[in-house]
Amino acid sequence: MINIFLNYLSRNIQSSSHTDIDISKSNKILFPIFTRYGDTIIDIVVIKEFIRKYPKKEYIFVFPHQMRPYFEAMLPEHKLISLNKRNIIKLYRVSRLIKKIKPDLALNPWSHGNESCYLSSLSLKYFCYKDFYRSLDEKKMNHYEIVRRYFLLDSEEFQYKEQSISELKNIENVLICPESTDKNRSMSEVDIKHYISLFAEHQNIKITLASITKRNYGKDISYFAFHKNYHSSKSFIDLVNKQDIIISADSAPLHISLAFNKKVVPLFKITQPQNVLNRNSIIYNINL
Repeated sequence: MINIFLNYLSRNIQSSSHTDIDISKSNKILFPIFTRYGDTIIDIVVIKEFIRKYPKKEYIFVFPHQMRPYFEAMLPEHKLISLNKRNIIKLYRVSRLIKKIKPDLALNPWSHGNESCYLSSLSLKYFCYKDFYRSLDEKKMNHYEIVRRYFLLDSEEFQYKEQSISELKNIENVLICPESTDKNRSMSEVDIKHYISLFAEHQNIKITLASITKRNYGKDISYFAFHKNYHSSKSFIDLVNKQDIIISADSAPLHISLAFNKKVVPLFKITQPQNVLNRNSIIYNINL
């Protein structure tokens, strides 16, 4: 029902590309962001760069309710509006609020859906990401740079640093995030057991496994269950902040951990670091 309604609202939307002048002249900028967890974190990281370049503006963010903890943690000083996009009454109320705010410009990075483009269209000028995305070869581009290009931000040569963890001194908490929505990116059972074995013999180290699928690797391994709701997202941020090392597949926890400046050991299966990592990222490998 809601999809039919959104298709109807979006039927005549015609967005137009923006310029640096459009951004500079805008006093109120709207970001309706409805996309996957990892892409949302990428958006927030680059949006913070955008705000540093254009600091004296009012910024308004609209996003699914389960993503509110990430926006509250990373963009707390701005107007944050969360909603259940399947709730037509809530969508109507948010639409009325946006019309009242009257944004000058709307940008919706990584958001391909009609709900995001419709909410963007309530601004005086908007450039729906799906119109920009059609011109890209995503597989050959860095995901953070894609958002920078959409925002007309300066690009830099990509580089990252890799450091080695050669001893476990002062390490008390280790988090393993083995899953991706793309199963080809997920850790194998062999991968998971390998990393558990590196730490399990050290009694002072607490190992936590975070995944959607319930996994049991013994009573000494804690389990965190991912759910798509506000409380799960908030609990996961709290969990990440307590960790000394986070081992992650190429998935949302990788970007979340990097955004919170944690020591991250990434495991890339079918992707390349130059496409996935933010420029100047510091990642780690375990060399014991």
